[in-house]
Amino acid sequence: MPGEPITPAWGRTWLPPSQPRELAADSWNVRTIALRLRVPGFIGLVCLAAGGVVSLSVALPSPGVSWAWWGALLLFASILLSEAGSVELSHAAGDEDGSRYVVSVATIPHIASILLLPPPVAALLAGGGMLVDELRGRSPLPRLVFNVAVTVLSVCTAGLMAMSLGVLGNALMDESWWRVCAFFGVIVTYYLVNTLPVVAITTISSGGCFWRVLATNARDSALAELAVAVVGGLAAHEWLHGPAWVVAGLSPVLISQLALRSIGARNRKAEQIGSLDRLGRALSAAFSVEEVFDASAAYLRRGGPVAGCFVEMRDPPVHLADGAAAGSNGRRTASELTDRAIGTSEPLWVVDPGRRGQSSAKTWLVLPLAQGATARGSVGIVFERTDVFRAEDRAYFELVAERITLALENARRAEELTRMAFHDALTGLPNRALLLDRLEQAMLRNNRHSRPVAILFVDLDNFKLVNDSLGHDAGDSLLRRAAERLRGAVRAEDTLARFGGDEFVVLLEEHAEAAEALAAADRMASALRSPIEIEGRSMVVEASFGVAVSAPGRDRPADLLRDADLALYRAKTDGKARSALFEPGLETAAVRRLDLENDLRHAIDAGEFRLFYQPIVQLVSGEPVGWEALVRWLHPQRGLVAPSEFIPVAEETGLIVRLGQWVLEEACRQSQRWQPHPGSRPLVMNVNLSGRQFQQPSLVDGVKRALDLAGVDPRSLKLEITESVVMQDVDAASATLGALAALGVGVAIDDFGTGYSSLAYLKRFPIQTLKIDRSFVNGIVEDLQDAAIVHSVVALATTLNLTVVAEGVETLSQQRRLIELGCDLGQGYLFGRPAPAAEEPMRMLQAA
Repeated sequence: MPGEPITPAWGRTWLPPSQPRELAADSWNVRTIALRLRVPGFIGLVCLAAGGVVSLSVALPSPGVSWAWWGALLLFASILLSEAGSVELSHAAGDEDGSRYVVSVATIPHIASILLLPPPVAALLAGGGMLVDELRGRSPLPRLVFNVAVTVLSVCTAGLMAMSLGVLGNALMDESWWRVCAFFGVIVTYYLVNTLPVVAITTISSGGCFWRVLATNARDSALAELAVAVVGGLAAHEWLHGPAWVVAGLSPVLISQLALRSIGARNRKAEQIGSLDRLGRALSAAFSVEEVFDASAAYLRRGGPVAGCFVEMRDPPVHLADGAAAGSNGRRTASELTDRAIGTSEPLWVVDPGRRGQSSAKTWLVLPLAQGATARGSVGIVFERTDVFRAEDRAYFELVAERITLALENARRAEELTRMAFHDALTGLPNRALLLDRLEQAMLRNNRHSRPVAILFVDLDNFKLVNDSLGHDAGDSLLRRAAERLRGAVRAEDTLARFGGDEFVVLLEEHAEAAEALAAADRMASALRSPIEIEGRSMVVEASFGVAVSAPGRDRPADLLRDADLALYRAKTDGKARSALFEPGLETAAVRRLDLENDLRHAIDAGEFRLFYQPIVQLVSGEPVGWEALVRWLHPQRGLVAPSEFIPVAEETGLIVRLGQWVLEEACRQSQRWQPHPGSRPLVMNVNLSGRQFQQPSLVDGVKRALDLAGVDPRSLKLEITESVVMQDVDAASATLGALAALGVGVAIDDFGTGYSSLAYLKRFPIQTLKIDRSFVNGIVEDLQDAAIVHSVVALATTLNLTVVAEGVETLSQQRRLIELGCDLGQGYLFGRPAPAAEEPMRMLQAA
């Protein structure tokens, strides 16, 4: 049956197995060369033996045997007909060991020729009949030569045995028991000489056990062939009595041949069903494209006429080949046929008579491999012959290919699902689950060899600003481009994963010392600094890096990830756009920060925050013109907590938005209480806005609500924003500042001179005040450069009709120098420290 191995049988000789993958790949190692040479060498020995036996039969004197040319011609015709009438039967239908045998009536004319003709003539007729049958089937040359040589060897050897035992020609008429025993001796000789070389070459080519194959052959076919051989002997006996009786005597043979064909067809159908079931079970245990192909190739490799198989997919590109489909010629043919199969979306049966000269493949079955509704590849089976397929055999192999195609499609979908489960859909990078698995495996491996593993946390600075201002599509584009930059900066052996949001993680397994990890962070930072075009905007992406390296006692994946996260937090709190290496002390700081964050969340609801107010005065007269509201946290256990300690935490956690709204509303209420009599110039309350507050779409509504709740004149409120916050997105900042100006609220640029703003934007923004940072005021008396900077800011403000406030004024000499430079207003300890609202009216009265 096609698709299963055929056990060599008497009367039908060697059917070579499919070439194993290691031979098909043209790999010229010692073992492969030995395997390649053993089969041709054995065929040569069989040919020499056949030639030697024929020469011996010609040289030996033979008893007079009367024979006629027309009788020999009839025997040759019967040999040709019987060679085409072999029937393949299985030992047991559905047997999983695939054992089957071939019953061929060619044994009948072979035995008749042995008993009626001189050995050389009988060998010539049998060998000629086998040659014609092999040529008709377009058998490969090694098989043709071997089968013809074995047939000549077995027939000629049995003829010599018949001649020596005295059962040749008319001697067969003697019906003594001795002649009968001699006849059976001839049959056994024919069987052994035919079977032993076939068993030997089968074990040489497939690597099986000689004695096991021989026993299987004897079990499956010896009795059946013995019966057919006896019919050949009876035919020869009847021929000597009268040729007419031969026809009548062979009629049962014809009837049995028809019956055997019917049985063989039924068995073949049953075996095909069982074979498909076994293929299905084998494919059900395969979960990847490679596993499906290996299972399919192993199944097909057991088939008699199957020479190889291949799978070719275009998206993603995959080419797997086995046997005759491997190698450059096989791959070229497979690609050509795949294009045709994709174009037609129909199965292809293509006969290739081997004109390429370098392939044993004769027939190619190619089925398109569908991905959804479109063919994206093909699966193919390659056969050695062109005439071995009946219609039902073609249908069977199409079913086999369809099973393989379905399994490949399922495997591809399973691989896609696996890829989706362990890869990030946006960037295509490994996700958190895959990273954790690789990290665990890496730490197990490296711990055995006492080698460190490093983890780098990568966080894109100010990514939320892009998301909030330009939208999530722009944010996604930025993440994809950043992932490409990072992928190009890491080593091939490192793992780059997207951990979530704008956070990436890099796993360094080889050469993962701290120096190499920090160098990797520098490479990635450099890769990100080149401008990225997003929706027509050129953006420079900066990132913070947290680095942690495993060490004895700190070798758990969770510990390493936590350490890297703590180092990342240190890098961000130190100013962002930098790298930080984990140090043991960071754990204590992290615990303290966690406690601070928890207390901070409770403090807003518990009303633990207070506003302190610092006056802003005219430098010349010392008259108060307003205040700056400064938030303080009165912790129930820790007392007064410095703003530098809790403001960064509030900013990072987003609590700054709620806190900032409370500050706005409370400052406006207090400003209303302190306003002078109607008609007087209003005193201005300055309130700081954090970067996250300024980016909130609801900022303008929040300011309006604070003004309405307090009933205060909008002119008495001025919002302070640092220039670095404004310059993060100039267009969005301009729109927000314009909306605030429309409310009548003033705007001041805080810490002017410390950021990176362009002076050209000062004309564009609706601002009224520049606040000179205290770092310039501190050295204004002694440092000429500080004085020059303050003078330039004052001159610029005067030109643009802006007010200037000097921060951090602590001495009279600083006040006098600022007056000399033309500065309008001042703020600092010289005029008053920040104080609660209850103390401020008394201080104002004292100042007045």
